[in-house]
Amino acid sequence: MANPCAAILALETPGSIWLTPAQVLSVVLMVGGMMVLAWACRARPAMARVARQVEPAHVDPDPRSVVGDAEELLQLLAEQADQHAARLEQLIQQADSRIRKLEQLAAAAPPRAKPERADPLNQQIYQLADEGLPPVEIARQLEQQTGKVELVLALRRR
Repeated sequence: MANPCAAILALETPGSIWLTPAQVLSVVLMVGGMMVLAWACRARPAMARVARQVEPAHVDPDPRSVVGDAEELLQLLAEQADQHAARLEQLIQQADSRIRKLEQLAAAAPPRAKPERADPLNQQIYQLADEGLPPVEIARQLEQQTGKVELVLALRRR
């Protein structure tokens, strides 16, 4: 089989510019390098900002201030927990009222009538099954497939 690159090179006309695979590779590597440099220069100021935020400006070695900060944090967390608990209680009350309303509606609704089976084939299958015939024999008598008879019997509500 001929080299596919040779076919492309055969299309070359005088005065046209064609790049060799080595030149294409070098262009791709240069563009990739420039993209990596641009990303690194762009990410450097963000990393410096993060580093500045992590470094504490002033560390107070006084244990009383640490205890005070801990108590303040504990108070804040307790307030948030109380807010969440109040919201949960409100949601539980709403859910309970909705459940009671649904139960009232269900109790007040008239009972549903059982739909009558209108399919005469199903009625015949049920009748023969009630007489004690196996699905294979029912299928032979009604000239139906055994799988269909078995499915109808399996879906029958007792």
